[in-house]
Amino acid sequence: MFSNIQFENISSYLPSLIFIPPLLWGIFEFRQFRFHIGELKDSADTFNKKIDDISQGNLKDYPLFLQIKKVSKKLNKIF
Repeated sequence: MFSNIQFENISSYLPSLIFIPPLLWGIFEFRQFRFHIGELKDSADTFNKKIDDISQGNLKDYPLFLQIKKVSKKLNKIF
């Protein structure tokens, strides 16, 4: 009789015990995902700025592209 009373008390909490931990885990993972998305956005913005600089001809920070541009100008003068 005593064990039957305990089971009835536990059985009312059983759905909560089954569904709450995965829900909390999902909330935690979504929060971590938001932080990673923020980091990716920062990286993408930096990359976009570099691409804009290169496409607009601001090559002072990119010596390889500056050298390629000089070589291509010299080749264009020859041909």
